[in-house]
Amino acid sequence: MVFDCAIFKTVEAGDHVILIGEVKGFEAATAPGLGYARGAYFTPAVEAEALSQGAHLVVSALIERAGEVLLVDDGNGGLTLPQRPVGREGASQALLQLLETSGLNADPGFIYSVFEDSGHLHQHISFLCQAADGAPKQGCFTPLTESTLMEVTDPALRIMLERFARESRLGNYGVFYGTQVSGDVRKIVPDKIVSER
Repeated sequence: MVFDCAIFKTVEAGDHVILIGEVKGFEAATAPGLGYARGAYFTPAVEAEALSQGAHLVVSALIERAGEVLLVDDGNGGLTLPQRPVGREGASQALLQLLETSGLNADPGFIYSVFEDSGHLHQHISFLCQAADGAPKQGCFTPLTESTLMEVTDPALRIMLERFARESRLGNYGVFYGTQVSGDVRKIVPDKIVSER
């Protein structure tokens, strides 16, 4: 099921805010839903299969500043996003550790992409983060030009960064979920989430 909700009420709960939504519309869909457990987002059916095959979760930070993105050496002569595997600490804590390691004052942001990489048995979550001034401890901020994107060796990350470059120009973002081959982009618009295939 896909629900179209408007914010009905917010409730302060310690260091969290609980959002209560008013359902404005819904539709049945065959695609698996997005779930949250133990500090990580997942698609239930694929997550269960991945866990049974020894898959693990990877968090990356899509750190943006003034139209440029922080890219680091991937160890194979190419570029990638800062990323790290998630252990028992959960995805949120792994992201905070990743940002701390970058040496930047960056806002943890929101989930930009969730996908399963069945070839490597990874589930990958990428957070869009905004950075303040300052030099990173590794890598550098780079505009997402065609030549820069060709240096990103992971095809799934390259496709995600190409989408980010397009959405940045328009100022209209969406959240991707799927596999490294195909998926769905849910556009983020006021009071509504729109599916784009």
